[in-house]
Amino acid sequence: MEVIDRITYLKAKHRVEQIKSFYTHILVYAVVNLFIITAKILNNLSNGETFEQAFYDLSTFMVAMIWGIFVLMHIFYVFVLPFLLGKNWEINKIEALMNDELQNDVN
Repeated sequence: MEVIDRITYLKAKHRVEQIKSFYTHILVYAVVNLFIITAKILNNLSNGETFEQAFYDLSTFMVAMIWGIFVLMHIFYVFVLPFLLGKNWEINKIEALMNDELQNDVN
């Protein structure tokens, strides 16, 4: 029973680390992109553009859009994939691989 408790604990710890990593990613994404967008708008304003021209320039948000794709991939990995595969998928896959390995050792 102690082994099952240890496995459950390690699995929960790994899940918490994944979620913490995602929240850190979102925070860094927001702070860095806020800085980049602000700097880009201020640079465009100093070059004589109006605020609307500077704000609606596609290059102003290019980094945020490209990085946003990676954020969406991180969301998929942390929240969607475990939902699609189910709670016990990882344990079942580990058991299947261990059984395959044991069978290969016997042969």
